Amino acid sequence: MPPTPTATPDGTRIRELREGMGLSTADLARKLRRHVTTIQNAERGRPVSLTIIGQLSRALGARPDELIANPPARKQADP
Repeated sequence: MPPTPTATPDGTRIRELREGMGLSTADLARKLRRHVTTIQNAERGRPVSLTIIGQLSRALGARPDELIANPPARKQADP
């Protein structure tokens, strides 16, 4: 079985968005049906699965690349 792809989250950005929505870590965990330590780990910048990044992005109304620390550069379309 291949390893689960992970990313290092931008914990500060995740916390800012969560607090901006008036949610506690427990509130966000319930919304995602995840354990509160999953949210805490993401906010501490500990690697999480890309699945978690996707769930956080939808719940917080942000693009996934906004929640990843040092995301790969986006390719620009050729004119």
